[in-house]
Amino acid sequence: MPCPHYDLKIVGGGHKHSSAVSSSAYQSGEKLHSEREQVTRYYPKRSERIIHTEIMLPDNAPPEYMSRERLWNSAEMNEPQRNAQYARRFVMALPRELSYEENLELVRQYCQEQFVSKGMCVDLAYHYDDSDNPHVHILTTMRAIDEQGRWMPKSCKEYILDENGERIRLPSGEWKSRKVPTTDWDNKGNLEKWRHAWEVKQNWFLEQAVRPERVDMRSFERQQNDLVPTVHLGPEASAMERRGIRTFLGDMNREIRKHNALITFVKKGLKMVRGWIEEINNERALREEMLQARGPSVHQMLVDYLDTRNKEREGWASMARIKGMSRDLVFVKEMETWCENHGIYYASDLIDKVAELEARSRAASDTISRNDTRRKTIARIKEKAAIYAETKPVFDKYSRMFFKPLKDGFAKEHETELTDHKRAYGYLMKNHGGKLEVTPNEFDSEMRRMKQEDAAATADLESIKGQLTEMKKLKRKLEKSTPELAREDRSVREQLTRTPERTPERNPPGNLLLKRSMIRHDKRVLLMLSFYPF
Repeated sequence: MPCPHYDLKIVGGGHKHSSAVSSSAYQSGEKLHSEREQVTRYYPKRSERIIHTEIMLPDNAPPEYMSRERLWNSAEMNEPQRNAQYARRFVMALPRELSYEENLELVRQYCQEQFVSKGMCVDLAYHYDDSDNPHVHILTTMRAIDEQGRWMPKSCKEYILDENGERIRLPSGEWKSRKVPTTDWDNKGNLEKWRHAWEVKQNWFLEQAVRPERVDMRSFERQQNDLVPTVHLGPEASAMERRGIRTFLGDMNREIRKHNALITFVKKGLKMVRGWIEEINNERALREEMLQARGPSVHQMLVDYLDTRNKEREGWASMARIKGMSRDLVFVKEMETWCENHGIYYASDLIDKVAELEARSRAASDTISRNDTRRKTIARIKEKAAIYAETKPVFDKYSRMFFKPLKDGFAKEHETELTDHKRAYGYLMKNHGGKLEVTPNEFDSEMRRMKQEDAAATADLESIKGQLTEMKKLKRKLEKSTPELAREDRSVREQLTRTPERTPERNPPGNLLLKRSMIRHDKRVLLMLSFYPF
């Protein structure tokens, strides 16, 4: 399986020109001012197209952190040490088999589950370059935020106690202590956990999109794969390759790709040949197994039903026998006609028909359920867009305030409006593709399409209902002659594919059902047959 690119680096840590504000400006394409460095960062010359940017905040984060400049300046100003770590930076390749909307939802769900739900602020940017390489840049904060919206310390001091529960004094006079992290974000196993979660989330989205491709975030070595991983070019070599200048690393990757392509071709060829040989060797056995699995014919089961009903009427009065026989003949004729119209001749055909109806029913139900969920989402989007537009003047006024006592007082006074604005913004960014406004006719075409789909699904369900009604009638009648079909402790396939006592004819004509079952009974029945032409 392919192992897509997944890179994690720490922004800060004493590296020269390492800044969270600069990293955010680079990945978002925005002009951001760094208060720590007193410079404005802007990177307009990029080969990559920035398709979408978004800020995702935990519940405790202040609403003003929806601004990248405020978020990362605040994060940097709360790190007093020179070698402080400001942020984690992820660069992850996205599946080319998924659409833009699917990839964006993939990233959102991943960030929400792995980062935001743990208390991290997330700054993400969806990129797409000319080489058909969709990928995402993600920045996450290093500190948690408390209930008051303030940055928490990364660690706290814990005193070490003796066996009596008393603090231990060192020769220096200080109490013996240790640093205890306030979060588990720096655990060594997190990278492996995050990579695995990214693998699971990608494969789930590929499965939902009915794509055969799957990813494996393990290295080729850990996968025991013969393929050779490519090397990372870096920004300088990448820029030279884009300008048409061959580099050593670029030539190395080209050779690696040729090697991997050859290995893949050979492995696929061997797999195909092995499958072909196995198919040839098993062709006869498979054919015999398929013939045995057809089960008894529906015609034979109907004949058995008539025989059973005739035996039940022994000793009845003549007219009663004739009336009962006529009703059974009409039913059998209807069932044989229905089965023939639907291509049902054997028990296996009946099983396949049931499976087909079940699949159609699930598809129609899923369509209706999906459209219903979407309509609810559209209604919610319109509601949140109205709330956002109503509360935006309050938020804009709050964002322009810099005097802290005045700002805190305004936030307390307008707490409800600011909270509603934050929630509306987050919902629209997640469910409306980053758009914060709704035009009057934006969803009209989608609503018409969903209405048509619902109508088609409903019509299909009605058709399925009619066919199931006929099949229930057939089942009730056949249970009289084949009581084992009614047993609940056996599966339908076991019940229907029982070994027949005699080999049924293939596609038997309906006329034959009378020949063996009716002739030997009361001769007056023959008079009734003239009124029911077959």
